Amino acid sequence: GSPVPFNPSISCIVERVTHLPGITRGNDYHFHTKTALRQGQIVVDFPRENRTVKLGGRDFDVLFIQYRLPQLTTDQEQYTTITKGHALTFITSYTTPEDQALMNKALETVVFR
Repeated sequence: GSPVPFNPSISCIVERVTHLPGITRGNDYHFHTKTALRQGQIVVDFPRENRTVKLGGRDFDVLFIQYRLPQLTTDQEQYTTITKGHALTFITSYTTPEDQALMNKALETVVFR
């Protein structure tokens, strides 16, 4: 309940991509994400190369994004896999290494059935 400058978070997005045959893995999806973000009003950087990690036994490509606002820089990682014609993305947002570790620990609990 205390006011804080930023609350770390995890979001989940599922988007149908069957109409986009060029998207066969997360990095393909991230290509379009980067294009859209560059056209926005907020200054964004992509200071790290994409990497691949396993979540719940599946490969997810990870896009690292930094949003630079006048009062705060926010880091975001978008973990995306393509499955059954859909892009499944988990988005973590944080501002400190401690919050990043907390978000990573939460992602380690992902299970697919």
